[in-house]
Amino acid sequence: MHEPCNNNYSCSAIHSFPSSIPGTCRLFNRNATRYGLLVSPAAGALAASCLTVVEKLARTTELGQTLMAPPAIVAGVPRVEAARSKSASVPWLTTSDIGAIVGLAAADSPDEHVRDVLRMRRIETNRVRGIETGVSLAKHAKLVQMIADAMHRRGETRALPLVARVVWEKAQTKEDILDYTLSAAEHFPPLLGDHRLAADADAQSEFLAATQSPADITPECAAAAAQNVLSGNECAESLETIATSMATRRGGRIQVRLERHAFEGAPDVPDCVEVVAREFIENVLWDSRKGTLDAARLPPGADERLREWTTQFPRGGGGFEASARWFPLCQRHPSVTYLSRTPADETGGNGYEVSPTRKDLAHVVSRLLFGIDVDTLSDVAAMWNDHAHATRYPKLEVEERVDVFRSIAGDEHRLRFIARARLVDEPGVLHLELQEHPPTASAVSTPCTNDLARFSWRHPNPTTEMSPLAWWVASAFDDVRACAH
Repeated sequence: MHEPCNNNYSCSAIHSFPSSIPGTCRLFNRNATRYGLLVSPAAGALAASCLTVVEKLARTTELGQTLMAPPAIVAGVPRVEAARSKSASVPWLTTSDIGAIVGLAAADSPDEHVRDVLRMRRIETNRVRGIETGVSLAKHAKLVQMIADAMHRRGETRALPLVARVVWEKAQTKEDILDYTLSAAEHFPPLLGDHRLAADADAQSEFLAATQSPADITPECAAAAAQNVLSGNECAESLETIATSMATRRGGRIQVRLERHAFEGAPDVPDCVEVVAREFIENVLWDSRKGTLDAARLPPGADERLREWTTQFPRGGGGFEASARWFPLCQRHPSVTYLSRTPADETGGNGYEVSPTRKDLAHVVSRLLFGIDVDTLSDVAAMWNDHAHATRYPKLEVEERVDVFRSIAGDEHRLRFIARARLVDEPGVLHLELQEHPPTASAVSTPCTNDLARFSWRHPNPTTEMSPLAWWVASAFDDVRACAH
């Protein structure tokens, strides 16, 4: 659904989330509207690192429910992502579309004008750019109205950063962030923080190449920036510092989106366990200093298809093509149990769609990494650490347990497999959860250091109501304290 950008700047892929945040402070003008900064890419980047805050807003606000998929809890940790249901507006929109929607909302445009602009972008009832959607034009227009209400009429103001959070999740290149900004400014020019960006190729290239020194995103710098916002100086530069620092401490790896894939002519199925296997393997291959997957870390016995995939998709994370090419890597392993069958399986073959069991996950991971079967992720870690000792790559720590719980429907006892995995001296902890009945599998990453969590402060004037932006900053640090390990 991503549309190639038609501007003159060259494409620059988002290799890692933290490295793409610098420069976003220049994009939106904080004085354009009262709450315009809350829909800026800098605020969206901050929201992208706030798991518990976003999970709450996605459950309790209408705007959050419209923008986000129903949250899942993975090993006690929230997993949140943009809406995926084909009956929702968000899955059919590009970053540029969302920018136009934000600009229309900032201008508080009348409904007739909103619908005219959407039609000009080929967003119509049941169709978006010729693709049948089943989503009415009224539903797309309602999203504009909801954002406008939040910006101008003290509606669900605190949920506004979720808009730009969705943009970050959809973005395949840093140009997509610029497309979002320029589309918003097209419909409400005061939003643009640096007017040179509208037509100056040099200014656009400067934004795309922007970097931030590690010395400027230390925990101390992030805490000072937070205090600045809490003191009433609501500047995008402070948001950028906080967002980059927090994203860096989460490891910087982009969360893998759940998709559906067909296989050998059989119907499409959700790639739940396949995503968990991919999250685990990306976690051990991710070089947080370079912001890419390091194919050189692969053991000598690794599946050649995995080596090719890692080279082809060095940033991992989102993107349907990467997901579609990953899915077949997890199928047709002789020792793995699968939930679905293809026509060819009637005469030979063991199906597709990996079963969500501890053993099957370990078999897929160990087959891809080492070419052999082991029965637990702890065994995978032991093999990885032998490889790491010989090559001086980071060692892997894995904790596994099986919980017994009672089903909601009755007295039946069920099993849930939970694991935590982290590379020593690397940021980020991967949490995994599998359940066989009903079949579910999920993964999510959290910080593994609490250097941000030790900072606390008091609001300078506790008798006054905290602004929505200050609330987000304070909540972000509370979120880190809640999720840090």
